[in-house]
Amino acid sequence: MNDKGRQSAADMKEAKKMPNNKAVLLSIRPEWCKKILDGEKTVEVRRTCPVHGTPFKAYIYCTRTASKEFILDDDNWDVSAKKHGGWPGKRGHIIGEFTCKKITGLTHVGETGSWEPASLYVMAPGSYYKPGNGKIERTGLGSDSKCKEAVNTAFNYLKANGNRISGAISTSTKDYIINYQDLQGIGMTDKLALPTLIALCSIALGKPVVSNLAVLGDITISGTMIKVDELANTLQVCLDSGAKKVLIPSTSFVDFASVPADLMSAFQLIPYQSAEDAVFKALGVE
Repeated sequence: MNDKGRQSAADMKEAKKMPNNKAVLLSIRPEWCKKILDGEKTVEVRRTCPVHGTPFKAYIYCTRTASKEFILDDDNWDVSAKKHGGWPGKRGHIIGEFTCKKITGLTHVGETGSWEPASLYVMAPGSYYKPGNGKIERTGLGSDSKCKEAVNTAFNYLKANGNRISGAISTSTKDYIINYQDLQGIGMTDKLALPTLIALCSIALGKPVVSNLAVLGDITISGTMIKVDELANTLQVCLDSGAKKVLIPSTSFVDFASVPADLMSAFQLIPYQSAEDAVFKALGVE
């Protein structure tokens, strides 16, 4: 077996290491893989659904074969390339992974050869990492400099303190890709350092964030906690968004008196004392 064959075999073997076999290998053509890495493609549509439930680890395997219309203008996509620290090109290799937390079922009404419509399933990669040298890519923030600065704060904090969370976290051999979405359509908050830190740890450890959780508060580059502005209004937004659990900094306890009792009782409030404490509780680690 040549070097390329051994590398591909090693990649596929790695894909099978997910505990309880809860892992899926997605074979995707290079033209679509490129869109995923560029942040242009954020969902994957499949005709079949994995037999096990969510969450599960999904590995993105870039096939060797591309469509005739796809022009490889970057030799990093060529399996024979020897650039980028020995990374032998993306085609024929696993280029990234993500934790699939939700699958949405759709109905396809096109011609299927039978009277029954085909079932299609949508998986949203959202955030994931790929082999690299320690960079973070963010999509969905546009040109908002404050939001980008908050993301950089989170990544720099993780570089300096990641070993206090887990020795399995690497910020030098992986590139992280995070997609941000303004679900309420009211504008993106710039309080993104702590949520980004939690997302990075979730990606690195392959452990999803607990369900129905809203993360409040923020951190500075030194790890100092920042309390929540306008706590009552913020909790109302959490309630309107469907959150059932709220991760909240202990520094915001002084503002509890300003929050109506019925609003307070609508959530399971989870206090945190530090950035690391917030990560552990967001990932359900005791």
